[in-house]
Amino acid sequence: MQDKEILNWIYSNSGPAIRLRLSRKCMIDLSEEEKQSYVSELEKMEEVTKALHYFDAFCDVPIENKPLEHLIHYYKDICIDQFFPVVSDLGFYSGIRIFDEKMQYVADTFQRLLKSDFNFCHTYSHMLHRFFTMSGCITEEVYDSLRKRMELLHLAAKNMQFDIYQDATKLPKPPEQWLNRNVLKDNMNPFSAAADNPVPNIYDISALAYFRKHCREEDNIKKIEDIAAYVLSDEFQQLPEYYGLIWNKDRRIYHACGWAPHMPDFGDNREIANRTLINYLQMMSNFDSALKSDWFKKGILFLEKYKTEKGTYLFPKEYLWSRVLCPAGASDFLGLNIKCPTAFLSGEALGLKRKERELLLAEMIGTINVLELKQKMNCHM
Repeated sequence: MQDKEILNWIYSNSGPAIRLRLSRKCMIDLSEEEKQSYVSELEKMEEVTKALHYFDAFCDVPIENKPLEHLIHYYKDICIDQFFPVVSDLGFYSGIRIFDEKMQYVADTFQRLLKSDFNFCHTYSHMLHRFFTMSGCITEEVYDSLRKRMELLHLAAKNMQFDIYQDATKLPKPPEQWLNRNVLKDNMNPFSAAADNPVPNIYDISALAYFRKHCREEDNIKKIEDIAAYVLSDEFQQLPEYYGLIWNKDRRIYHACGWAPHMPDFGDNREIANRTLINYLQMMSNFDSALKSDWFKKGILFLEKYKTEKGTYLFPKEYLWSRVLCPAGASDFLGLNIKCPTAFLSGEALGLKRKERELLLAEMIGTINVLELKQKMNCHM
């Protein structure tokens, strides 16, 4: 089947969530009346109401350490890292009334973080950036905060800095289990408000990926592309994964430093991380420098092995399960995150047996992801 025929096949079998996603990606045209009708259908579903209800925890949440941390990055369903992919897969984004109302709770929390001098507020606010950019709910406060973060991250990218570690001989000995890890320079710590030359973490890259299309200044777009090119460079990808350690001078203790933006299957020495491959391809496809890279082309070529005879794509289930406990789990990615057939399927498809429905849904979702990736890649050839 040609792409147009495939989209017609998807549309005829899809429910409101997928149709809203197709419309947002400009793959199909929907009138405002049709969009509102689909949103109304979704709001009547118990599973959808439950997913949206998780936003309410942000209303007046204390911003001291643990309460807010557990709403941002945690293993339970109440964590935005966990429930945001569900809401995104259901087709909700900026401009949909109920979604905008729920995101306002997050925006209010973000504003309180910016005004606070609590130790972790700097990190928490940066971790929230990506949820605003992915959904399109970008307030002036979010825009300004992202621009300032981008300026700092651009320093290392502009100079292509790869000498990011301290002299271990001048530091205390780390715990036994961390003896083989390097220690980041203090001014390059991606989580410190005092760092004046930080390296990016995966939260930063995810936020900037979706910020790019909202960025109003050409000079800033260029800086965003510089940061992406820096991260995709061979030298950066050959840095130790997870960055290493951070030395806290005040408390005289080491902390593990994770969330480095290493790409899955970037080079011959990396194993493909099935659960995050499509997530990362989706995220990085927002950068021109990524679309032109060998890494991206290699990723697209890898996905071709799952192409069916009729031109659709059918991946193993783990490729489409984006609710993983890592920042990439909340990329702008359509996955299999909620068991609610009526949200994703319609018509005769709902009459199929459970396993047949799951197989059809996996084929539709896999195909949508690849079509979008190819669409972006073809625009830059």
